[in-house]
Amino acid sequence: TVLLTFDFPYYGFPIRNITIATGGFLYTGDYVHSWLASTQYIAPLMANFDTSLSTNSFVKFRDDGETFTVVWENVSLQDRPENGSFTFSATLNKSGDIVFAYKTIPIDIQQIYDDKHPVKVGLSDAYIIDKTIFRTKQKTIYEYHRVNFGRSKVQNDTLITLYAQPTCFSYKDCQSCMNHEGSDFKCIWCPTLNRCSTGVDRKRQDWIQKGCDKTQIMEISVCPALGSKGNNYGEPVEISTEGNDTNGTYRHETEIQLSKSGTNKSGAPAGAASHDDSVNRVPAFHTGMEHESSSSSLLVTVLVICCLVLTCGGWVLYAYRNPHTKSGQLLIRYHRRQQSPLQQQRHPQHPDYHRPLLHLVGHEEERLLSYLYHLDEASGFGPDGGDLLAGSGLEVSDYSFAPSAAAADLGD
Repeated sequence: TVLLTFDFPYYGFPIRNITIATGGFLYTGDYVHSWLASTQYIAPLMANFDTSLSTNSFVKFRDDGETFTVVWENVSLQDRPENGSFTFSATLNKSGDIVFAYKTIPIDIQQIYDDKHPVKVGLSDAYIIDKTIFRTKQKTIYEYHRVNFGRSKVQNDTLITLYAQPTCFSYKDCQSCMNHEGSDFKCIWCPTLNRCSTGVDRKRQDWIQKGCDKTQIMEISVCPALGSKGNNYGEPVEISTEGNDTNGTYRHETEIQLSKSGTNKSGAPAGAASHDDSVNRVPAFHTGMEHESSSSSLLVTVLVICCLVLTCGGWVLYAYRNPHTKSGQLLIRYHRRQQSPLQQQRHPQHPDYHRPLLHLVGHEEERLLSYLYHLDEASGFGPDGGDLLAGSGLEVSDYSFAPSAAAADLGD
């Protein structure tokens, strides 16, 4: 990105920042994204050029305070380097005029493939609308004007000149804004912004946020007095160096084979079809849309929620599978607190009374019975184990069917 030494009026609005692309075009927007070739470009010949294919390929620029010139010298197509090298340039004048010059065009540009990179010759401008949806910032780009040139007439020793025309932005008061008569656009005065515009330009978001759609003035009879609120001629209008509010059109003149032929009054080359080199003004409202959503915060939030859910689920599963751990005991206590009062008030002789205890200490019961069985075989007591249990203070009926003291200790 290059900072110009002068204000270049692009579509009538002064800009300073110009981004030079090796793909044969200049980007005039302030928001750098992955779709630079879609909108907001000045393209003498936009194509899939690659300067790394040759040591003789260069992209040069010069700023003398009055003009800014960029030259793409000996650049080759990335997918077809055998077609030869291209040399062409773009010059931005302080007056707003733009000149495309073509020195070496080895092939017909209609033969350049556009499957991997767009091929364009012309201008484009757009505005950006910022929105916040579910805490996610979203940028939407709307192309509102485009100038296309016929590819067939771009060849060696060709010049394409675009002359900047008066725009709505150049009028600084309501009366002069309303008196402007243009065949391609109608100027509107916004008293809250003290700005003359078509309402659709790079400052479209400011136009909407300031309520210009509701307070706009379209008749000179309702203009406030000059110098009063809403029509202050002396009030400075905000001008950004980021390349924003623009309105207007360009008039172009094409000269082909300058050493052999001239141009006619319309600016088209003599004998050339007017359709090929005509300026296609595209009032493409809400077209060329591009969504640039910064969804990092939303993604982080979703990941955090998923991690919390998985962690809680894993802990519950671990506590359920391992009741002897602290987590398992905590889960058991929570389960007991969740028992209904009716279940807690059941009589000890009720058939369902023992179910929670047997369910909670089932593993301990199985381990104790196994221990008693092996101890019974080793000590020579009878298979009923009555003597052993008698000495231990336990009864088989107590252990098997009732919550005895030993079982209660195991449960705790």
